Amino acid sequence: MPSPFKIGEMYEDWDGTYKVVSLDGDRVTFVRPDGTQDSGTIEGKFRIYQNVLLKRKHPNPLSYHESRSGSHESAYTYEEATPIVAEVIDKHSKRSTDYIDHAHIVEALLGDPEACSIIDRIHDDKSPEGRAGVIIAGFSKQWTEGRWERFDRMKIGRGHAWRVKRRR
Repeated sequence: MPSPFKIGEMYEDWDGTYKVVSLDGDRVTFVRPDGTQDSGTIEGKFRIYQNVLLKRKHPNPLSYHESRSGSHESAYTYEEATPIVAEVIDKHSKRSTDYIDHAHIVEALLGDPEACSIIDRIHDDKSPEGRAGVIIAGFSKQWTEGRWERFDRMKIGRGHAWRVKRRR
C-alpha cells in the first residue's frame, strides 16, 4: 500500500506541525519547525494526523469516560479511541469474511500500543480487558448513531461481532 504521506509536505500531530523528510519501509521521518527531527510508524503517525483533523472538525467531542478525580477531565474521547476499534475490524476483514467477536477485538486492542496508552489512562476498577470493553462499547454506541456505516454488526451470545460490509 502506498504511503499516505508525501515527502516535503506538512502534517500535524498533537505536538504541532511537522514536515515529512523521508519514508523508509513502514517508517516516516519528519522535522519540526524548531529543527527537531523524529520518526514513527507510517500507520501510527497517519492515524494521529486523521484524529487531529477530526478533532479540528468536531472541537467539542463527547467524553465517554470521566476520571474518578471529580475534575470531569476526559480520560479519552470517541475521536481518539474508536478509530482504533475500526482499524482492528478493517484488518480482520481484509483476512476474513467472518465477523470478529468482542474477545478478539479486546485482544487486538491490548496488543496495540496506542490503544494501550488509552486503556492505561482509564481510572476505574476494571481489568485492562474490561477497560478495552468500555472502548468497544463506545464504538458500538457510535455505530448505533450512524457513524460507522461501513461496518455490519451481528448479535452473538451476550454481545456483538463486527465486519466490514460486503459489497452486493
